[in-house]
Amino acid sequence: MNIFGFFYSLVYLASFIRYSNSLSLWKNYTAFDYGTFLLGFIFIICLAQTVFHFCKKKYSRLAFSIFFISLYYIGYIFFHRTNTAYDYAILIDNIGEVLIPENGAIFGQIYRVKDVVTLLFIHLIIIVTFFKSKKFEVSYRRPLLGLASLIVYIFLVIFAPYSKEELSAFAKTMSDYYLNSSSKYIGEAYKNIDSILNYQFESTYPEDKKDIILVHLESYSGIYINKKINGKYVTPVMNELYKEGLSFKHFYSNSIQTIKGQYATLCSLIPLPRGKASYRVDSSKLDCLPRVLGQMGYTTYFHDSFGNPGFDNTHDFIKKSGFEYIKTSREIESKPGVLKWGWGVQDDFSYRYFVENIEEFKSNKKPIFAMIQTVSNHMWFDRVPKDQKEIFPNEKHLTEAFINSLHASDKYLGTLINELKEKKIFDNSIIIITGDHSFPNSEHGMKSNAAGAYEEFFRVPLLIISKSQNLDGNIENINGSQVDIKPTVLDLIGYKGEVQSAGETLLTKSERSSYLVQPYNGTFLSVVKHPYKVIWNKRNNRWQYFNLELDPEERSPIKKENKEIKALKKEIGFIFANEEYATQFTPKEG
Repeated sequence: MNIFGFFYSLVYLASFIRYSNSLSLWKNYTAFDYGTFLLGFIFIICLAQTVFHFCKKKYSRLAFSIFFISLYYIGYIFFHRTNTAYDYAILIDNIGEVLIPENGAIFGQIYRVKDVVTLLFIHLIIIVTFFKSKKFEVSYRRPLLGLASLIVYIFLVIFAPYSKEELSAFAKTMSDYYLNSSSKYIGEAYKNIDSILNYQFESTYPEDKKDIILVHLESYSGIYINKKINGKYVTPVMNELYKEGLSFKHFYSNSIQTIKGQYATLCSLIPLPRGKASYRVDSSKLDCLPRVLGQMGYTTYFHDSFGNPGFDNTHDFIKKSGFEYIKTSREIESKPGVLKWGWGVQDDFSYRYFVENIEEFKSNKKPIFAMIQTVSNHMWFDRVPKDQKEIFPNEKHLTEAFINSLHASDKYLGTLINELKEKKIFDNSIIIITGDHSFPNSEHGMKSNAAGAYEEFFRVPLLIISKSQNLDGNIENINGSQVDIKPTVLDLIGYKGEVQSAGETLLTKSERSSYLVQPYNGTFLSVVKHPYKVIWNKRNNRWQYFNLELDPEERSPIKKENKEIKALKKEIGFIFANEEYATQFTPKEG
């Protein structure tokens, strides 16, 4: 092994030991885990041989050595802090949004000054070795050996299991992203997906074009509803609102990002396992909810509390989905007294502006469909003004920051409700309150929403208030998800006609499956049909099964499949069939 391989192996070994010790993982490792750890050394040897036999000059060897070891260390820190693999899908799906100012806080939470110091120390050792020894000298160079090493490296990336070494694992995620076709997972049951997603719908309600208010709450975890911490309810406003309408305990976002939640809620299709529909799908060719309501004579208005409508191609997606009017809270940033922090204007100010606009648009006497996307409760949740940190006044870490932020978000929601009641909108409208996605708060030791597929990654509230239709009760034994919102809205207004939807109305309170997509960290796909839940990790082809009634915290996986679990496993194909259906509507270039 050459000097580059030697240093790389030392960094790899040290980081593996440190990570395993910090989480006490040694007792959980299997022979397969140790095998993939050793596989990492083979990848390092192949890469080291490639670099040293391709480089003609010793300075090139030094540069490549520093470059690859730095990349590895950056990937290791990312994995160590977020429990999320250095995944190509995370990079390519979000690269357009990486450099926006608001993301600076995210990188600041992951990478710290001590990491930079450690990396510089590693660089120093390599550079000192470079000048003090002849190990980097080009004493021999065999390009054919370098080529053979590269070929072996690529072969292992494509065909070998994932190793514990971050660079090769990252390369394999890239290989899987482009070479691992989804169509093979669909199965015969979903070959005719067009007829499954497009069906005739007939509401049991008489036609009544009521105003519709849809609230998408940023990162609002449903598992904290009616829960006390430090003697205080985390979500007191939502707790009280649940008494005024129909709610579902086991309601899910279909994925883990805002734009994916908007796609599921508005277009009633399952978010893509690969990429974002806002880029990969032309929503003007879908029958999304604002388009259907617009055709029924509704005024349609979308309000984005985040001031950058280009983020995740949101504006283009929302416009093509059928919204007539689009506004953002950037329009009120400069007004006296308006507070802005974190990712945008504080939600209570956005709510007031939202209601003002509803009143203005309603002046044309047409019914209105108005949706607001909030922003204050955004990762990493540590920007809440100190005088608003009510549950943990002196928060010490992310777990406490999240609770403070969620509590503040809930308090702002009270402003919206008060405004709607004061303007006489509340009692005569259909009001739907849900989350765009949830967020883990270390319930399973995970602090990144790109890490896993437990309940805390997807559980969000769902509350439907329609005073004239006497909706009430909290449904605990039937699950639902965002794709069910569109047919539920159409049911409430008495719609009859064809519907394009991967969901069904919640008003029947009938059993249905909910499909959950974690596109990162190797891709986790889940199907829930209460009380059973199955989770498939695509990267390792591993399954987990839970009974959410007996094991609501998902601590004890079911070891033996029953007929219900076997049936749910087959439904994973429906997620891929949705992807194949939606991506036939590809946006035109330019």
